[in-house]
Amino acid sequence: MAENYIKGVNKIWYRASGFASGKDVKVKFRKPNGVLLDYVSIPETIDEGIYNSDFDFNELGQWLGVFYEDGKKVTSSIFNIGSKPQNMFVTYISKVT
Repeated sequence: MAENYIKGVNKIWYRASGFASGKDVKVKFRKPNGVLLDYVSIPETIDEGIYNSDFDFNELGQWLGVFYEDGKKVTSSIFNIGSKPQNMFVTYISKVT
């Protein structure tokens, strides 16, 4: 499943298999240009079996994330990184007097 994010730091959420607690969860990203990054650790949150971490998606495009639990490859996800959306229906007028 593809997830949509904006360029920059975003929070990544992960649910362990069976909501298992105490797992060593890591993700390995492949950037849009094909470069493979080192593992990123994802610590467990207060909720058992739910893990999250902040990650800086510093390039636009599709990133592949491969998730590991205790060293075993479990799942993958596509992260669509776009620019910050612009509101086309609002005009901002700034006048300094």
